[in-house]
Amino acid sequence: MFRIGVVVEGACDLAALPILIKKCRNDASVIPRECRGPIFYKFPRILDELERSRTIDKALVICDADGEQPSSNRVQKPRPGGEKEERLGR
Repeated sequence: MFRIGVVVEGACDLAALPILIKKCRNDASVIPRECRGPIFYKFPRILDELERSRTIDKALVICDADGEQPSSNRVQKPRPGGEKEERLGR
């Protein structure tokens, strides 16, 4: 079994990324860790903890470009046809 340690910023990433990894590699065992906030200064400590507690084959550190959680209501940029796409949370 291939063991992957995943360090992410928030709960949305923590829920989604292990599913994505398992779809890419069926034999993957994902060991997720949530950083709860800015990841830059915290991830080395979390990687050390992963290495001490379990043998991992690879480690992924994933952070968002903007560092914000996705919102349920979002207006996207205009499409090439000039129309806007809106998603409304209900």
